[in-house]
Amino acid sequence: MASPITKPPALANGVLYVRTTNGTIRAIDATDGTTQWSGSADATHQLAVAGDVVYAAGSNTLTAFAADGCGAPTCAPLWSGSTGPGTTTGLAVAYDRVYVSTSTAVLGFAATTPA
Repeated sequence: MASPITKPPALANGVLYVRTTNGTIRAIDATDGTTQWSGSADATHQLAVAGDVVYAAGSNTLTAFAADGCGAPTCAPLWSGSTGPGTTTGLAVAYDRVYVSTSTAVLGFAATTPA
């Protein structure tokens, strides 16, 4: 990989999702190590996988990608939403909601589209 991995990966259904230091999200087959797809996001913080979506928390954004990719080597996000000011400190998915904690608030997004 051209850019190092500095945050913990997320693992679901035999796929390892990693974030590189340049903000790229990569879906890697956990069995053979091949990259299935990649996408760009302001992904400076952790990843989470729920159902068929990968969520990437960034400095001021939450970005969602299809966990299975888009059928091409490089995929665009399904959606992206603003988390506003403050440093992102955590990410969790529960009850059809995506929660992002920042240094100023805890925000809840609908898991399918941004709030």
